[in-house]
Amino acid sequence: MAACKVCKEPLILVLEPEEGEETLSYPDDLELQCQCNFHCFPLSTTNRQCLLDQSTEVLASMKCPVCKSSLVSLDAGGSSSSAATASPGAILTTYANEGGIQRGLDILPDLKEEAYITAYPEARPARAVQVMCAEGDISGIVELLQSVSEDMEESQIADMLRYRDPFSCGSTALHLAVENSQEETVWLLLWIASQLPTDHFPEAARLDAESLGLQRSTAAIGGDIRSVRNEAGQTAADMASTIGGVWAPFTLNGVFDP
Repeated sequence: MAACKVCKEPLILVLEPEEGEETLSYPDDLELQCQCNFHCFPLSTTNRQCLLDQSTEVLASMKCPVCKSSLVSLDAGGSSSSAATASPGAILTTYANEGGIQRGLDILPDLKEEAYITAYPEARPARAVQVMCAEGDISGIVELLQSVSEDMEESQIADMLRYRDPFSCGSTALHLAVENSQEETVWLLLWIASQLPTDHFPEAARLDAESLGLQRSTAAIGGDIRSVRNEAGQTAADMASTIGGVWAPFTLNGVFDP
């Protein structure tokens, strides 16, 4: 099995097992056009992100951090025939993971985001919350909130929940949950980061929040998350109104109105 050019370990991703289950492993092999291979996108803290850890260096040089070959797949004139659909400056790769093989994967946006988070480490937990909100990972959100509560003041947690991601057009976690139709996540965010009266919550959502030990103490700190606008000037209410569907009752009942 090929090894990562940075850490020299096998190019696999190890998933932390649930109690009583066996440890699972999958490929985690990101190959650049120069044919150097790296760990890249870990799904747990036991795995590595060896290329992303080089983000600042790679962006500064646009070269492989190991062999120093150019990584730019398409120059300003669009001369690369292998990247006909790529954006100028794209870094196209081949990535093998548990879902199979992805060819022509552009990792430039991921490198830019990782470099930003490296420069502004306070954004990392906020970005993690956003990813989990977009995916509907309730248990992950709760676990993260519980872990950061030991080191963060309530005002910092409030800011984290209302963080506007520069790589998602200034979206908050609520925007992303609405965009991805994560209804349970929306109720959770409204519980911990809005001033929506408690009696406006469905009983099931209220009981779930209470059973998870979630308090509403940050709801009045830092402003109501429903008031935050993305770079397009949209609140979550604006986005929900445009999407419709599952959000129609929310819009009709004014749930998103601060």
